[in-house]
Amino acid sequence: MKKKRWIEREVIAAVHDNDLVDFLNSIGLLKDIEAGKHRCNECDVKITLDNFGAVFPKNNNIYVLCDRPLCVSVIDPK
Repeated sequence: MKKKRWIEREVIAAVHDNDLVDFLNSIGLLKDIEAGKHRCNECDVKITLDNFGAVFPKNNNIYVLCDRPLCVSVIDPK
């Protein structure tokens, strides 16, 4: 299961826009985002490659956020 494997890896602080597609593909989220299957965990807007803001693990789940400042501000930088 790619998602579980990614949760157990080291922290990645940032991914450059040029590498976003490769990164999302490597953690198994690219096809679902392109198909419109993910929504922002804060505001419930549909996530696209254009409005993707962040992805992070929490409590063995993967959370996806849009790029709205209020949504990405919920990330705990620890």
